[in-house]
Amino acid sequence: MAALVLGGFRVATSISSATEYEKVNEVAVLASQLTALAHEVELERDLTASFVALGRRSSGKADVDAQYSTVNKLRDSVRGPVDALAASDSPQRAQAIRIKNRLIELDQSRKTAVDSQLNVGSVIELYDRSISDFIGLNDNIDLGAADKELADSVSGFAALSRAKQFLSTQRALLVAALAARRFSKDELDSFIAARAQRNSELATFRAQVPLNIRQAYDDVVSGSAVDKSELIQARALFLQDSGAQLVDPEVGLQRDGDEWLKAVGKAIDGMRKIEQQVSDSILLRSRTLQGQEQQGAMIIAIAIAILLILVLVITSFMARSLSGPLRRLRREALFIASRRLPETVQQLRESEASGPMEVEPIGVMSQDEIGEVARAFDEVHREAVRLAGEESRLRSNVNAMFVNLSRRSQTLVERQITLIDGLEQGE
Repeated sequence: MAALVLGGFRVATSISSATEYEKVNEVAVLASQLTALAHEVELERDLTASFVALGRRSSGKADVDAQYSTVNKLRDSVRGPVDALAASDSPQRAQAIRIKNRLIELDQSRKTAVDSQLNVGSVIELYDRSISDFIGLNDNIDLGAADKELADSVSGFAALSRAKQFLSTQRALLVAALAARRFSKDELDSFIAARAQRNSELATFRAQVPLNIRQAYDDVVSGSAVDKSELIQARALFLQDSGAQLVDPEVGLQRDGDEWLKAVGKAIDGMRKIEQQVSDSILLRSRTLQGQEQQGAMIIAIAIAILLILVLVITSFMARSLSGPLRRLRREALFIASRRLPETVQQLRESEASGPMEVEPIGVMSQDEIGEVARAFDEVHREAVRLAGEESRLRSNVNAMFVNLSRRSQTLVERQITLIDGLEQGE
Protein backbone atom coordinates (compact mmCIF):
# COMPACT_ATOMS: atom_id res chain seq x y z
CA MET A 1 0.00 0.00 0.00
CA ALA A 2 2.84 2.39 0.80
CA ALA A 3 4.48 1.66 -2.55
CA LEU A 4 1.18 2.12 -4.37
CA VAL A 5 0.39 5.41 -2.64
CA LEU A 6 3.85 6.95 -2.93
CA GLY A 7 4.55 5.53 -6.37
CA GLY A 8 1.10 6.47 -7.61
CA PHE A 9 1.60 10.01 -6.35
CA ARG A 10 4.96 10.19 -8.13
CA VAL A 11 3.50 8.82 -11.35
CA ALA A 12 0.61 11.30 -11.17
CA THR A 13 3.07 14.14 -10.58
CA SER A 14 5.22 13.07 -13.52
CA ILE A 15 2.21 12.77 -15.80
CA SER A 16 0.99 16.18 -14.68
CA SER A 17 4.43 17.68 -15.31
CA ALA A 18 4.62 16.02 -18.72
CA THR A 19 1.22 17.49 -19.56
CA GLU A 20 2.38 20.93 -18.45
CA TYR A 21 5.53 20.69 -20.57
CA GLU A 22 3.41 19.57 -23.50
CA LYS A 23 1.30 22.71 -23.07
CA VAL A 24 4.50 24.77 -22.77
CA ASN A 25 5.68 23.25 -26.04
CA GLU A 26 2.41 24.10 -27.76
CA VAL A 27 2.53 27.69 -26.49
CA ALA A 28 6.21 27.94 -27.46
CA VAL A 29 5.38 26.85 -31.01
CA LEU A 30 2.68 29.52 -31.20
CA ALA A 31 4.99 32.13 -29.66
CA SER A 32 7.63 31.29 -32.27
CA GLN A 33 5.07 31.80 -35.02
CA LEU A 34 3.91 35.07 -33.46
CA THR A 35 7.46 36.42 -33.19
CA ALA A 36 7.91 35.68 -36.89
CA LEU A 37 4.68 37.58 -37.52
CA ALA A 38 5.80 40.43 -35.26
CA HIS A 39 9.10 40.62 -37.14
CA GLU A 40 7.30 41.10 -40.44
CA VAL A 41 4.77 43.50 -38.91
CA GLU A 42 7.67 45.57 -37.60
CA LEU A 43 9.02 45.83 -41.12
CA GLU A 44 5.53 46.67 -42.39
CA ARG A 45 5.28 49.42 -39.78
CA ASP A 46 8.66 50.86 -40.68
CA LEU A 47 7.92 50.80 -44.40
CA THR A 48 4.55 52.41 -43.69
CA ALA A 49 6.26 55.04 -41.52
CA SER A 50 8.65 55.79 -44.38
CA PHE A 51 5.73 55.96 -46.81
CA VAL A 52 3.85 58.39 -44.55
CA ALA A 53 6.96 60.48 -43.84
CA LEU A 54 7.65 60.89 -47.55
CA GLY A 55 4.17 62.28 -48.12
CA ARG A 56 2.25 59.09 -48.97
CA ARG A 57 3.45 59.17 -52.58
CA SER A 58 2.08 56.38 -54.76
CA SER A 59 5.59 55.40 -55.83
CA GLY A 60 6.40 54.20 -52.32
CA LYS A 61 3.25 52.09 -51.92
CA ALA A 62 4.58 49.04 -53.80
CA ASP A 63 7.00 48.02 -51.03
CA VAL A 64 4.24 48.40 -48.44
CA ASP A 65 1.80 46.30 -50.47
CA ALA A 66 4.41 43.57 -50.95
CA GLN A 67 4.96 43.48 -47.20
CA TYR A 68 1.20 43.21 -46.68
CA SER A 69 1.22 39.90 -48.58
CA THR A 70 4.06 38.52 -46.47
CA VAL A 71 2.32 39.50 -43.23
CA ASN A 72 -1.04 38.14 -44.40
CA LYS A 73 0.44 34.67 -44.99
CA LEU A 74 1.89 34.56 -41.51
CA ARG A 75 -1.31 35.94 -40.02
CA ASP A 76 -3.37 33.22 -41.67
CA SER A 77 -1.01 30.54 -40.36
CA VAL A 78 -1.38 31.64 -36.71
CA ARG A 79 -5.13 32.22 -36.66
CA GLY A 80 -6.02 28.60 -35.99
CA PRO A 81 -3.65 28.11 -33.01
CA VAL A 82 -4.60 31.53 -31.58
CA ASP A 83 -8.32 30.72 -31.82
CA ALA A 84 -7.71 27.35 -30.13
CA LEU A 85 -5.75 28.97 -27.29
CA ALA A 86 -8.38 31.69 -26.90
CA ALA A 87 -11.09 29.02 -26.58
CA SER A 88 -9.18 26.95 -24.01
CA ASP A 89 -8.93 27.31 -20.24
CA SER A 90 -5.19 28.00 -20.47
CA PRO A 91 -3.59 30.74 -18.32
CA GLN A 92 -2.65 32.45 -21.59
CA ARG A 93 -6.28 32.63 -22.71
CA ALA A 94 -6.64 36.39 -22.05
CA GLN A 95 -3.48 37.11 -24.06
CA ALA A 96 -4.71 34.89 -26.87
CA ILE A 97 -7.96 36.84 -27.02
CA ARG A 98 -6.04 40.12 -27.30
CA ILE A 99 -3.86 38.67 -30.04
CA LYS A 100 -6.95 37.44 -31.87
CA ASN A 101 -8.41 40.93 -31.75
CA ARG A 102 -5.13 42.44 -33.01
CA LEU A 103 -5.13 40.04 -35.95
CA ILE A 104 -8.62 41.23 -36.82
CA GLU A 105 -7.70 44.90 -36.33
CA LEU A 106 -4.62 44.72 -38.55
CA ASP A 107 -6.52 45.48 -41.77
CA GLN A 108 -8.18 48.50 -40.20
CA SER A 109 -4.83 49.72 -38.84
CA ARG A 110 -3.37 49.55 -42.33
CA LYS A 111 -6.26 51.49 -43.81
CA THR A 112 -6.02 54.12 -41.09
CA ALA A 113 -2.25 54.51 -41.51
CA VAL A 114 -2.32 54.78 -45.29
CA ASP A 115 -5.56 56.62 -46.07
CA SER A 116 -5.84 58.99 -43.10
CA GLN A 117 -3.71 61.99 -42.25
CA LEU A 118 -2.07 60.47 -39.16
CA ASN A 119 1.48 61.59 -38.58
CA VAL A 120 4.40 59.19 -38.34
CA GLY A 121 4.35 59.05 -34.55
CA SER A 122 0.68 58.03 -34.51
CA VAL A 123 1.27 55.39 -37.18
CA ILE A 124 4.14 53.91 -35.17
CA GLU A 125 2.03 53.89 -32.02
CA LEU A 126 -0.86 52.29 -33.92
CA TYR A 127 1.30 49.37 -35.00
CA ASP A 128 3.17 49.16 -31.69
CA ARG A 129 0.06 48.01 -29.83
CA SER A 130 -0.29 45.01 -32.13
CA ILE A 131 3.41 44.17 -32.06
CA SER A 132 3.51 44.35 -28.25
CA ASP A 133 0.60 41.93 -28.00
CA PHE A 134 2.13 39.57 -30.56
CA ILE A 135 5.36 39.25 -28.59
CA GLY A 136 3.65 39.56 -25.20
CA LEU A 137 2.99 35.81 -25.17
CA ASN A 138 6.75 35.22 -24.96
CA ASP A 139 6.87 36.16 -21.28
CA ASN A 140 4.29 33.52 -20.35
CA ILE A 141 5.44 30.53 -22.37
CA ASP A 142 6.54 28.54 -19.31
CA LEU A 143 3.48 29.11 -17.09
CA GLY A 144 2.99 25.93 -15.06
CA ALA A 145 6.56 24.70 -15.58
CA ALA A 146 9.25 24.67 -12.92
CA ASP A 147 12.51 24.26 -14.82
CA LYS A 148 15.07 27.02 -14.27
CA GLU A 149 16.89 26.52 -17.55
CA LEU A 150 13.60 26.75 -19.42
CA ALA A 151 12.55 29.83 -17.44
CA ASP A 152 15.87 31.56 -18.19
CA SER A 153 15.55 30.80 -21.90
CA VAL A 154 12.00 32.14 -21.93
CA SER A 155 13.08 35.33 -20.17
CA GLY A 156 15.98 35.80 -22.60
CA PHE A 157 13.70 35.10 -25.57
CA ALA A 158 11.15 37.69 -24.44
CA ALA A 159 13.88 40.26 -23.74
CA LEU A 160 15.43 39.77 -27.18
CA SER A 161 12.03 40.15 -28.87
CA ARG A 162 11.46 43.42 -27.05
CA ALA A 163 14.99 44.62 -27.88
CA LYS A 164 14.34 43.91 -31.55
CA GLN A 165 11.02 45.75 -31.32
CA PHE A 166 12.73 48.81 -29.85
CA LEU A 167 15.44 48.72 -32.54
CA SER A 168 12.68 48.53 -35.15
CA THR A 169 11.03 51.53 -33.49
CA GLN A 170 14.33 53.39 -33.84
CA ARG A 171 14.36 52.42 -37.49
CA ALA A 172 10.89 53.89 -38.06
CA LEU A 173 11.57 57.06 -36.09
CA LEU A 174 14.85 57.80 -37.84
CA VAL A 175 13.27 57.15 -41.25
CA ALA A 176 10.61 59.73 -40.41
CA ALA A 177 13.23 62.15 -39.12
CA LEU A 178 15.33 61.80 -42.29
CA ALA A 179 12.26 62.57 -44.42
CA ALA A 180 11.60 65.70 -42.34
CA ARG A 181 15.37 66.52 -42.09
CA ARG A 182 15.20 66.54 -38.30
CA PHE A 183 13.55 64.96 -35.24
CA SER A 184 10.56 66.57 -33.64
CA LYS A 185 10.82 66.83 -29.87
CA ASP A 186 8.50 63.87 -29.30
CA GLU A 187 10.23 61.78 -31.94
CA LEU A 188 13.64 62.52 -30.42
CA ASP A 189 12.45 61.57 -26.96
CA SER A 190 10.92 58.38 -28.33
CA PHE A 191 14.10 57.56 -30.26
CA ILE A 192 16.35 58.01 -27.23
CA ALA A 193 13.93 56.08 -25.01
CA ALA A 194 13.77 53.22 -27.54
CA ARG A 195 17.58 53.06 -27.67
CA ALA A 196 17.81 52.94 -23.86
CA GLN A 197 15.12 50.29 -23.63
CA ARG A 198 16.80 48.27 -26.36
CA ASN A 199 20.10 48.30 -24.44
CA SER A 200 18.33 47.39 -21.22
CA GLU A 201 16.54 44.44 -22.84
CA LEU A 202 19.77 43.25 -24.44
CA ALA A 203 21.43 43.30 -21.03
CA THR A 204 18.58 41.18 -19.67
CA PHE A 205 18.90 38.85 -22.66
CA ARG A 206 22.62 38.38 -22.06
CA ALA A 207 22.07 37.72 -18.36
CA GLN A 208 19.50 34.99 -18.99
CA VAL A 209 20.73 32.98 -21.96
CA PRO A 210 23.66 30.53 -21.86
CA LEU A 211 27.13 31.36 -23.14
CA ASN A 212 26.70 29.70 -26.54
CA ILE A 213 23.66 31.89 -27.31
CA ARG A 214 25.54 35.04 -26.25
CA GLN A 215 28.44 34.03 -28.45
CA ALA A 216 26.10 33.37 -31.36
CA TYR A 217 24.54 36.81 -30.89
CA ASP A 218 27.95 38.48 -30.94
CA ASP A 219 28.88 36.55 -34.07
CA VAL A 220 25.64 37.21 -35.98
CA VAL A 221 24.67 40.72 -34.87
CA SER A 222 27.96 42.23 -35.98
CA GLY A 223 29.79 43.31 -39.07
CA SER A 224 30.05 46.42 -41.18
CA ALA A 225 26.30 46.86 -41.65
CA VAL A 226 25.67 46.81 -37.90
CA ASP A 227 28.56 49.18 -37.31
CA LYS A 228 27.20 51.47 -40.00
CA SER A 229 23.75 51.51 -38.38
CA GLU A 230 25.33 52.57 -35.09
CA LEU A 231 27.34 55.24 -36.88
CA ILE A 232 24.24 56.60 -38.61
CA GLN A 233 22.40 56.79 -35.29
CA ALA A 234 25.30 58.57 -33.60
CA ARG A 235 25.70 61.00 -36.49
CA ALA A 236 21.96 61.75 -36.57
CA LEU A 237 21.92 62.52 -32.84
CA PHE A 238 25.02 64.70 -33.22
CA LEU A 239 23.46 66.72 -36.05
CA GLN A 240 20.21 67.00 -34.10
CA ASP A 241 22.05 68.29 -31.03
CA SER A 242 24.01 70.79 -33.14
CA GLY A 243 20.82 72.12 -34.72
CA ALA A 244 21.78 71.04 -38.24
CA GLN A 245 19.62 69.13 -40.67
CA LEU A 246 19.89 65.35 -40.72
CA VAL A 247 21.71 65.18 -44.01
CA ASP A 248 25.09 63.51 -44.48
CA PRO A 249 25.32 61.36 -47.64
CA GLU A 250 28.81 60.16 -46.75
CA VAL A 251 27.50 58.49 -43.60
CA GLY A 252 24.17 57.42 -45.07
CA LEU A 253 21.86 60.13 -43.83
CA GLN A 254 19.63 60.73 -46.86
CA ARG A 255 16.02 61.76 -47.16
CA ASP A 256 14.83 58.42 -48.59
CA GLY A 257 16.49 56.59 -45.69
CA ASP A 258 17.57 53.64 -47.86
CA GLU A 259 21.07 53.37 -46.41
CA TRP A 260 19.70 53.47 -42.88
CA LEU A 261 17.01 50.89 -43.63
CA LYS A 262 19.53 48.50 -45.17
CA ALA A 263 22.07 48.88 -42.38
CA VAL A 264 19.69 48.58 -39.44
CA GLY A 265 17.78 45.87 -41.31
CA LYS A 266 20.92 43.70 -41.17
CA ALA A 267 21.07 44.12 -37.40
CA ILE A 268 17.36 43.35 -37.01
CA ASP A 269 17.62 40.31 -39.27
CA GLY A 270 20.58 39.08 -37.23
CA MET A 271 18.58 39.50 -34.03
CA ARG A 272 15.75 37.58 -35.69
CA LYS A 273 18.11 34.65 -36.38
CA ILE A 274 19.16 34.55 -32.73
CA GLU A 275 15.52 34.94 -31.69
CA GLN A 276 14.67 31.86 -33.75
CA GLN A 277 17.63 30.00 -32.26
CA VAL A 278 16.47 30.74 -28.72
CA SER A 279 12.93 29.74 -29.69
CA ASP A 280 14.24 26.42 -31.00
CA SER A 281 16.15 25.86 -27.75
CA ILE A 282 12.93 26.46 -25.77
CA LEU A 283 11.06 23.96 -27.94
CA LEU A 284 13.86 21.41 -27.56
CA ARG A 285 14.04 21.90 -23.79
CA SER A 286 10.27 21.59 -23.31
CA ARG A 287 10.16 18.43 -25.44
CA THR A 288 13.13 17.01 -23.54
CA LEU A 289 11.53 17.72 -20.18
CA GLN A 290 8.24 16.27 -21.38
CA GLY A 291 10.03 13.11 -22.52
CA GLN A 292 11.91 12.86 -19.23
CA GLU A 293 8.72 13.16 -17.20
CA GLN A 294 6.95 10.61 -19.37
CA GLN A 295 9.90 8.27 -19.14
CA GLY A 296 10.07 8.80 -15.37
CA ALA A 297 6.36 8.02 -15.02
CA MET A 298 6.78 4.88 -17.12
CA ILE A 299 9.82 3.72 -15.15
CA ILE A 300 8.08 4.29 -11.83
CA ALA A 301 4.93 2.53 -13.07
CA ILE A 302 7.01 -0.44 -14.22
CA ALA A 303 8.91 -0.42 -10.91
CA ILE A 304 5.62 -0.44 -9.00
CA ALA A 305 4.33 -3.29 -11.15
CA ILE A 306 7.53 -5.28 -10.58
CA LEU A 307 7.36 -4.52 -6.87
CA LEU A 308 3.75 -5.70 -6.71
CA ILE A 309 4.60 -8.88 -8.61
CA LEU A 310 7.56 -9.46 -6.30
CA VAL A 311 5.37 -8.88 -3.26
CA LEU A 312 2.77 -11.29 -4.61
CA VAL A 313 5.42 -13.92 -5.33
CA ILE A 314 7.01 -13.52 -1.90
CA THR A 315 3.61 -13.52 -0.21
CA SER A 316 2.56 -16.63 -2.14
CA PHE A 317 5.84 -18.36 -1.29
CA MET A 318 5.52 -17.43 2.37
CA ALA A 319 1.89 -18.51 2.45
CA ARG A 320 2.79 -21.84 0.90
CA SER A 321 5.71 -22.27 3.28
CA LEU A 322 3.29 -21.73 6.18
CA SER A 323 0.13 -23.39 4.96
CA GLY A 324 1.84 -26.60 3.72
CA PRO A 325 3.50 -27.53 7.02
CA LEU A 326 0.41 -26.37 8.94
CA ARG A 327 -1.85 -28.64 6.89
CA ARG A 328 0.57 -31.54 7.34
CA LEU A 329 0.83 -30.89 11.06
CA ARG A 330 -2.94 -30.76 11.39
CA ARG A 331 -3.43 -33.93 9.32
CA GLU A 332 -0.82 -35.99 11.15
CA ALA A 333 -1.86 -34.68 14.57
CA LEU A 334 -5.46 -35.71 13.90
CA PHE A 335 -4.28 -39.08 12.58
CA ILE A 336 -2.18 -39.67 15.70
CA ALA A 337 -5.00 -38.63 18.02
CA SER A 338 -7.70 -40.61 16.23
CA ARG A 339 -5.84 -43.75 15.10
CA ARG A 340 -2.19 -44.21 15.84
CA LEU A 341 -2.24 -43.43 19.57
CA PRO A 342 -5.37 -45.54 20.32
CA GLU A 343 -3.91 -48.43 18.28
CA THR A 344 -0.62 -48.15 20.12
CA VAL A 345 -2.37 -48.15 23.49
CA GLN A 346 -4.47 -51.15 22.45
CA GLN A 347 -1.35 -52.92 21.22
CA LEU A 348 0.36 -52.28 24.54
CA ARG A 349 -2.62 -53.64 26.41
CA GLU A 350 -2.81 -56.78 24.31
CA SER A 351 0.89 -57.56 23.97
CA GLU A 352 1.85 -56.60 27.52
CA ALA A 353 5.17 -55.34 26.07
CA SER A 354 7.60 -54.24 28.73
CA GLY A 355 10.15 -52.35 26.59
CA PRO A 356 9.86 -48.75 25.39
CA MET A 357 8.14 -48.27 22.05
CA GLU A 358 9.48 -46.03 19.29
CA VAL A 359 7.27 -43.09 18.32
CA GLU A 360 7.34 -42.03 14.68
CA PRO A 361 7.72 -38.22 14.59
CA ILE A 362 5.46 -35.93 12.60
CA GLY A 363 6.93 -35.26 9.16
CA VAL A 364 7.46 -31.49 9.67
CA MET A 365 11.21 -30.98 10.03
CA SER A 366 11.44 -27.17 9.66
CA GLN A 367 13.24 -25.06 12.23
CA ASP A 368 10.49 -22.45 12.56
CA GLU A 369 7.63 -22.23 15.01
CA ILE A 370 5.60 -24.82 13.09
CA GLY A 371 8.46 -27.31 13.40
CA GLU A 372 8.68 -26.53 17.10
CA VAL A 373 4.96 -27.22 17.50
CA ALA A 374 5.46 -30.53 15.67
CA ARG A 375 8.31 -31.50 18.02
CA ALA A 376 6.18 -30.51 21.02
CA PHE A 377 3.37 -32.69 19.74
CA ASP A 378 5.88 -35.54 19.28
CA GLU A 379 6.83 -35.12 22.94
CA VAL A 380 3.18 -35.28 23.93
CA HIS A 381 2.82 -38.38 21.77
CA ARG A 382 5.84 -40.05 23.42
CA GLU A 383 4.58 -39.16 26.87
CA ALA A 384 1.18 -40.61 26.08
CA VAL A 385 2.77 -43.82 24.79
CA ARG A 386 5.04 -43.97 27.82
CA LEU A 387 2.13 -43.54 30.19
CA ALA A 388 0.18 -46.17 28.28
CA GLY A 389 3.15 -48.53 28.58
CA GLU A 390 3.47 -47.91 32.29
CA GLU A 391 -0.26 -48.47 32.72
CA SER A 392 0.07 -51.76 30.84
CA ARG A 393 2.97 -52.84 32.98
CA LEU A 394 1.13 -51.86 36.13
CA ARG A 395 -1.87 -53.85 35.02
CA SER A 396 0.38 -56.84 34.31
CA ASN A 397 1.98 -56.60 37.78
CA VAL A 398 -1.42 -56.44 39.43
CA ASN A 399 -2.52 -59.51 37.47
CA ALA A 400 0.65 -61.35 38.45
CA MET A 401 0.09 -60.43 42.09
CA PHE A 402 -3.41 -61.85 42.02
CA VAL A 403 -2.14 -64.99 40.25
CA ASN A 404 0.47 -65.48 42.99
CA LEU A 405 -2.11 -64.93 45.66
CA SER A 406 -4.43 -67.35 43.96
CA ARG A 407 -1.65 -69.93 43.71
CA ARG A 408 -0.82 -69.60 47.40
CA SER A 409 -4.48 -69.98 48.32
CA GLN A 410 -4.66 -73.08 46.12
CA THR A 411 -1.74 -74.69 47.98
CA LEU A 412 -3.33 -74.01 51.37
CA VAL A 413 -6.59 -75.37 50.17
CA GLU A 414 -4.91 -78.51 48.87
CA ARG A 415 -3.12 -78.98 52.21
CA GLN A 416 -6.36 -78.44 54.07
CA ILE A 417 -8.08 -80.97 51.82
CA THR A 418 -5.21 -83.43 52.41
CA LEU A 419 -5.51 -82.84 56.17
CA ILE A 420 -9.24 -83.27 56.04
CA ASP A 421 -8.84 -86.40 54.00
CA GLY A 422 -6.37 -87.76 56.59
CA LEU A 423 -8.71 -86.94 59.39
CA GLU A 424 -11.56 -88.55 57.56
CA GLN A 425 -9.46 -91.63 56.93
CA GLY A 426 -8.34 -91.67 60.61
CA GLU A 427 -11.88 -91.34 61.76
